[in-house]
Amino acid sequence: MGEEAEAQHENKASLEFSNASLLFDEMKRRIVSDSIMSETSEKSGSNEPVSPDTAAELSSSTIWDHFTALQGTENKAKCDYCGCVVKYEDETSAMRSHLNRCYANTSIDGNKIQKTISSMSDSEEEGYEDGLGSSEDTFKFDQEASQRALTKMFVIDELPFYLVKSERFKNFLRSIQPLFEIPSHVALIQDVVTLYREEIIKLKEYFSIHSQRVCLITEPWTSSHGLNFMKVTAQFIDNDWRLQKKVLNFCQITGYSEDEMNECIEVCLGNWKLNEVFSLTGDIASSDDPSTQDLEKRISSWDSIFLKGGYIHVQCCVHIVSLIVKEALKEIHDSIVRIRGAAMYIRSSPSRTVRFRKCVEHEKIHYKGLIQLDVETEWNSTYIMLEGAVNYQKAFELYKQRDLNYVDELSSESGKGIPSEDDWKSAQSMLPVLKFFYDCILRIFGTSCITSDIYMKEVFAIGRKIHHYHEHDDASISRMASRMKNIYDKYWGNSNAINMLLIAVVLDPRLKLGYVNWNLDYFFGSEKGSELKTKLLSCLGSLYRYYQVTHKGSQDDQQHAQIDEDDDLYGMRLYLQSTGNKSHVKSELDRYLEEECEPLNKQAEFDLLNWWKSKSSRFPILGSMAQEVLAIPISAVTSEFAFSAKGMVIDLYRSCLPPKFLEMLVCTKSWLEGPSSLSAEIIFLEDDNEDDEIFSEDDNEDYNDDS
Repeated sequence: MGEEAEAQHENKASLEFSNASLLFDEMKRRIVSDSIMSETSEKSGSNEPVSPDTAAELSSSTIWDHFTALQGTENKAKCDYCGCVVKYEDETSAMRSHLNRCYANTSIDGNKIQKTISSMSDSEEEGYEDGLGSSEDTFKFDQEASQRALTKMFVIDELPFYLVKSERFKNFLRSIQPLFEIPSHVALIQDVVTLYREEIIKLKEYFSIHSQRVCLITEPWTSSHGLNFMKVTAQFIDNDWRLQKKVLNFCQITGYSEDEMNECIEVCLGNWKLNEVFSLTGDIASSDDPSTQDLEKRISSWDSIFLKGGYIHVQCCVHIVSLIVKEALKEIHDSIVRIRGAAMYIRSSPSRTVRFRKCVEHEKIHYKGLIQLDVETEWNSTYIMLEGAVNYQKAFELYKQRDLNYVDELSSESGKGIPSEDDWKSAQSMLPVLKFFYDCILRIFGTSCITSDIYMKEVFAIGRKIHHYHEHDDASISRMASRMKNIYDKYWGNSNAINMLLIAVVLDPRLKLGYVNWNLDYFFGSEKGSELKTKLLSCLGSLYRYYQVTHKGSQDDQQHAQIDEDDDLYGMRLYLQSTGNKSHVKSELDRYLEEECEPLNKQAEFDLLNWWKSKSSRFPILGSMAQEVLAIPISAVTSEFAFSAKGMVIDLYRSCLPPKFLEMLVCTKSWLEGPSSLSAEIIFLEDDNEDDEIFSEDDNEDYNDDS
């Protein structure tokens, strides 16, 4: 009977707990208060609560049924429910205020005093967080909203669902909000399914409003068990000129053949009722490869493809950059292996680490970065490793003299050898190359709004840099440039590869046609360049005429309207017909190209989409054209795999999930994150020279030498 009464008391008490995060702050404050008061009582020689003389006049008040005055303190009383200490004056209003909001007080109806956070001012919120809120500053707990927030957290942060079974996780949630009923993992999965279906409805409504063409991205994924998946994503610029990226599906396929990929894309477009596709960006081979040509032919047969697929194929810029860097690293592969072995030797033992630090101090090296250990399949980590090692070259050479085991171990059959002077020179010469491509990837993933004009700008910049390295006096640099040029020419050196990406550069009002023409002459020479410039103008004109026909009520349509014979009083129409003269009204395209370019300002970031949004009334046809051309994705690789040579791999936990549920998780995560998913989630291994030290100051210099 006693246990039942105690259980009822606990259930009743739990009903009065308020908002999760605020309760957590309140509980922390009370714990601190109790600790302080405990220390004060100990110092006074007694911690027994007794009524002071000053409370005699107030003892008749019913408030003292809930508080106990403290001895050795001035006008302070302790709450009998939560233990919080309240300071009072001649009146008991402070104690009454506390009693009304006390989370442990079971004698009041919490529903009568609870209030949502939306009704509070900023100052009231701040006061409550400081423990100074009044009786009205409490909050209503919402189980449904809290459970929905928990579901979103599991989806967005990719948490394993078995976490809700963990007693530590349950205890953590109970400590924050005891009222919260923690769902089972089955209920959590059901919530994910419900959330997925709700987001599908929202996205279909969104597509019905923003019904322009979409650009597709195909991403091949592999599970930890070797199963194949393909992710299809739509990218477009909405009616408010914001770049959007929405995952459409994430389905399992048997292989990456053209038939499998085409079928997956067709089914996906049918399910979403997307009528037209503008382009397709994929991590695929050169456009000259037979498999790619077969894929383009199949896609071009779709009725939904723009201009019968004439501009459909866009190669992943990031993938090609990685291929170029991989080829460059082959030139100094042996040097990298030896430097990697030396760094591994130092980092493998605390005693070696301490001894190496002494070498750094002896050589008076001021570089404060870490000695990184790289991952061979991620070239950015190799760049960071080489950068740190080169800065500590003198320390490595001194260490070689002080530790004989260093020479013996690295020179053994299982070792890689000691870095030589040539190795250090090769690494030093490679650093500017790697930094250039490293910065290139940062520019691509360093903002949430990357439009397609950046693609060919990066291609031109890479081409000029490779040409510069090819003319270098150092024979090794020149050989490395030759390797890179072979990859560059395979994907970007094809003179027939004139497509939307060059037109996207023309749509940058700071550069227009002149910048593109200059680069064509630079890379292909005057003769071939002239041919390509003519072809570019033809493509640009064809694209403009396509939008001109589909754009209703445009100025260009109006200027070609025939003049009625009865209205041709002065014979103007007859004159034009007999002389062959035409109207001299210029098209939007001509006016745009002839106007002066916008000034280049390095201090201010230029918002290309905002420029076209503001100019779309002057250039309605070009505006519609820019809205779709500038949306072409330049990468089919997600940011977290930008430097990886392994491809995109599903982690072990998610690889064990059913394929359909895995698709729900991937798609829902993308939809919940919204436009921010375009921003870089990439973790760059940059050194912070102010915070990072080569070794911790707490390292024990008396480590035994275990080398």
